[in-house]
Amino acid sequence: HRLGYATSIPGDATTISGDATTIPGDATTIPGDATTIPGDATSITGNAITVPGDATTIPGDAISNPGGATSIPGDVSSIPGIAASIPGDATSIPGDAPRIP
Repeated sequence: HRLGYATSIPGDATTISGDATTIPGDATTIPGDATTIPGDATSITGNAITVPGDATTIPGDAISNPGGATSIPGDVSSIPGIAASIPGDATSIPGDAPRIP
């Protein structure tokens, strides 16, 4: 593991600096089934990634999510499913993330 990249963020990753805005709760464990996202999150305006079918696998760079997807209405603070394993650049979060205890 290179210094400066948090490949493992233990505990409560409440704030991830950058465009990821604020992820409340424990982002390391996301339980349940991501096929059902409550609230108005079924329509995400902007240039957001279209996640077809089972949202357990989000390909590409999950950090850069342009458009109006920074503010997703509804109860998406607890996104169910195996979404903890997001392939792409999500394992390397540059910025202040390495200093999360």
